[in-house]
Amino acid sequence: MYDSNMLYEIGGINMGSLASSFATNANIESGSCKSVAVRRTALELFATKGFQSVSLRQLADAVGIQAGSLYNHIESKQSLLFDFIEELDSLLLHAVTKELKSRRNAISALESFVKTYMTIALENRSLYIVSRRETCNLLVEQQADINRIRVRVVELLSGVIALGRMRGVFHAQDDGMTAGTICATLDGALTKEWGSDVCVASLVKQIQKFVLQAVLSKQ
Repeated sequence: MYDSNMLYEIGGINMGSLASSFATNANIESGSCKSVAVRRTALELFATKGFQSVSLRQLADAVGIQAGSLYNHIESKQSLLFDFIEELDSLLLHAVTKELKSRRNAISALESFVKTYMTIALENRSLYIVSRRETCNLLVEQQADINRIRVRVVELLSGVIALGRMRGVFHAQDDGMTAGTICATLDGALTKEWGSDVCVASLVKQIQKFVLQAVLSKQ
């Protein structure tokens, strides 16, 4: 159930402690200059060419170092992919958790969830694209870790839907299924190439309106 006073403790993890580990666009700038270059270049190559199409030699050449020197900056290409995906999804979870903590109105909470989710994804576009497109290339145990984070996001949203339903505002037959459908809708909208002329604020408002209409209407 959605409880704004308990949102910072989810599945035994204190969400406030996660913020320092996120590899957002800004955090990629931290560390040594060469390590920063490796991570930034790897992220852009993964986002534009695809994880499977990028070799360590290509990454090293793009950075301007020997392939063997990469191991001074990363554990492996696989671990780097996992780091990118884990950090983006953890950032999403942390952000929506923090935002929902102050929301007690179901409609406001749902609007804030959509806005926060979309804002994080759009501000960290390359990380987001990699996280959604390349999860299939993670190891089985890595996929399980990522899925646990994503399940928590859906559970938070499910609590918001349940709150609105119990107060007679939302009309959803299955809270969890509705929440999962909304998250899938957001991912679909965010992975679409809208073009450079799209107004982000307008896009967010349109998606907010679409999601609200879906849960407010009686089936």
